[in-house]
Amino acid sequence: MMRQTFISLTVLFFLTSVFFSCKDEPDPVIKTTLKITVKNQQSQAIDSAEVLLFANGEDWSNKRNALFPAKFTDKNGEVSYVDIDTTEYWINVEKGNLNNWFTTTKTNGAIPANKVTELTIIIK
Repeated sequence: MMRQTFISLTVLFFLTSVFFSCKDEPDPVIKTTLKITVKNQQSQAIDSAEVLLFANGEDWSNKRNALFPAKFTDKNGEVSYVDIDTTEYWINVEKGNLNNWFTTTKTNGAIPANKVTELTIIIK
């Protein structure tokens, strides 16, 4: 009787181990994301700054044909664009009379696929 119980428990343990070890869980997919942090010259986060993305310098300089509706930074000065194309983006940031026209205005080339690209923009 004890031997039969031992064998039953061993078989149960083996089957449970095989069942759970064979279950493949897919790797989490990271969507292509551009995370922008907006700060002032004193490195303080700027909330409620308007952020627009453009496909090229001409549209950026004329503030037309934004790729997405305007987004506004949160209390940490952050805004994210998720599941976007892997391309170069021109970025316009404004809050009141502060802007990024003389600092960072675009990504450093195309952003990589399936990664979070972080960019800090200083407005003055």
